[in-house]
Amino acid sequence: MNRILSSIKVKFVSEILLFVFILFVSLASAQTGGSSGGIKVNVLSTSPTSTTVEFILTDYNQTAVKIGEQEFVNFSVAGSISFMERGFPQLPMHRASIIIPDNAGMNYRIIEQQINEITTDPVAPSKGHFTRNIDPETVAYTFDQFYNSNNWFPQTNISIDNPYIIKDLRGLTVQFNPMQYNPAEQKLKICMRLVVEVYSDQSVPAVNPLIRTETLDGISKEFMGIYRSLFINFGFSHYDYVPLQETGRLLVVYPTAFASNITPFVQWKQERGLETLTAEYPTQTGSGSTALKTYIQN
Repeated sequence: MNRILSSIKVKFVSEILLFVFILFVSLASAQTGGSSGGIKVNVLSTSPTSTTVEFILTDYNQTAVKIGEQEFVNFSVAGSISFMERGFPQLPMHRASIIIPDNAGMNYRIIEQQINEITTDPVAPSKGHFTRNIDPETVAYTFDQFYNSNNWFPQTNISIDNPYIIKDLRGLTVQFNPMQYNPAEQKLKICMRLVVEVYSDQSVPAVNPLIRTETLDGISKEFMGIYRSLFINFGFSHYDYVPLQETGRLLVVYPTAFASNITPFVQWKQERGLETLTAEYPTQTGSGSTALKTYIQN
């Protein structure tokens, strides 16, 4: 019985951690799908082995920043986040997640891109990450050695993160960097449009493969909304999943001494809309494994 209770507690904690992780990824990829401020994201095609995505920069903001006696400029895009590497240029980035094959190594190739190059004032550096109890005005600007180089930051317009798994699906985040800055040339490259294909590549090792023990026949209704808001190719072609209509019931068996401990777990399941039954052991179920099996089957 202690093993059963331990299993229940582990499952309860695991589901809380899964919810927190999904919330974090959802916030980190809050720009996914359609138009979000100055960047539009379109899924052009998707198949069992690849997804092609289009990023369009429609608008951006430019504000003056004075650091000491020198004028700098800060660029931002509505609805997008920015690089926060302390001492490096604070330029916008845009992140979108896609569903990918369960067991494939992933790669990408740029299909099309339109880049404009302009002369600019020095781009202001990021102050980096710090906690909310620190006033940003008290944090001094610092300049990495990058500002003395003839290099571009960031180095590329596009990148992909390591794949991750959320319950039924395996995903990957695509990062679009619409601006690149070169301090020696005082130039800014602005990528107005980029089309990228993310595809399975057998020459690349599979990171975080999703090993299934049974076929995915559908998606639980509780997760449909989460997947739809997180993955921009959810509902497209190969990834148009059918919601499961039957969620089943949950039976929680507990000894009398643990009745109060199991209450929060049961309440959480009921709040989620899952029909949850309880049975006290051995008062209701009978004593021993045979009696418990009979109770569950009936």
